[in-house]
Amino acid sequence: MPNLLDALNQYFELVAAAMTPHGGEILRFIGDAMLIVFPDDAGADGRDACRPALDAADDAFNSLDVVNHRRKGQFQPTLSFGVGLYYGEVIYGNVGAPDRLDFTVMGAAVNQTSRLEGSTKSLHQRLLMSREFVDLICAPVRSRRAHAMKGFSELREVFGLQ
Repeated sequence: MPNLLDALNQYFELVAAAMTPHGGEILRFIGDAMLIVFPDDAGADGRDACRPALDAADDAFNSLDVVNHRRKGQFQPTLSFGVGLYYGEVIYGNVGAPDRLDFTVMGAAVNQTSRLEGSTKSLHQRLLMSREFVDLICAPVRSRRAHAMKGFSELREVFGLQ
C-alpha cells in the first residue's frame, strides 16, 4: 500500500501545482479524484474561468508526461488521469452536521463535470469538454459525438482538443 499512497500523492501534487497558479481551487479529494473549481466573477461571461482551466489541464498533462518518464526509468507503473471541463452554475457552502462541516459545491454542473471525467476512460481521451465550456474558449476542438450520461435524459455532445 505505501506504493499506492506514494503514487496518489505524486498525482495530487502535480495536479495541484498545475491548477493553483491558474486560479483553480481544490475543494476536495474524492478517492483518487479531485474536485477543482475555477471561480468566475458575478456577471462575467465565463471566459475568465474557462481559459485558465484549460491551460491548467494542459500544464497538468505536461507535468504528468515528465513524471511518467521518471517513473518508467525507475521501473514504476505510469500514472494516468482524465479531466472533465464544464461551465455552469453551482451552489456552494458548508454542508454537514454541526460538529462536522464540509465546504463543497453542488448542482447539475458538478454532476456533468463528473460524468465528463468518467467518460474519458471509455472514450480513451485525456480531456473532455462540454458544449457549454467549448463555447467560451478559443481552441481547436473536435466533437467526440453525443453520449448518454447517467443522470441526464438527453444525449450530451462531448468535445476534445484536436
